[in-house]
Amino acid sequence: MFSVRQFAVVVAALLYIANGPAVSAEEKKSKEQSADCGAATGISVLSSPIAPWKGAQLRVVVASETAFDGELSLVGPDGNAAVNTRERQGGPPYYWFAEVAAPDVGTWQAKLTRDGAKADCSTITREITVRRTAGASPSA
Repeated sequence: MFSVRQFAVVVAALLYIANGPAVSAEEKKSKEQSADCGAATGISVLSSPIAPWKGAQLRVVVASETAFDGELSLVGPDGNAAVNTRERQGGPPYYWFAEVAAPDVGTWQAKLTRDGAKADCSTITREITVRRTAGASPSA
């Protein structure tokens, strides 16, 4: 079984290698809108499990092709940050990892705030919906 750190490294590497398949349609649209933001176009966000639910830990990995300083925050449905981390790891890919042991039901936000970026490109936000119960298992 993978440790949390090993899981984060593997996911970050997979996001780096296969940036296309791991990117949602919403993220692709956001990338297109921020094409002039330079390094922001090389950032991927992945939550685990794929369909988060209240009975499982919520893990989020944000990976980037380029190195920069920033802070990853997981903001709960109540608007309060449950986790904040400035600890960038790896390289390349560079990644931030955050985990919530018992997430509340509702819409969470993974926010990566980049230090020194232009105002309109400084924060990258992805919404993650945590359901009340587990969804169907992935199938072939």
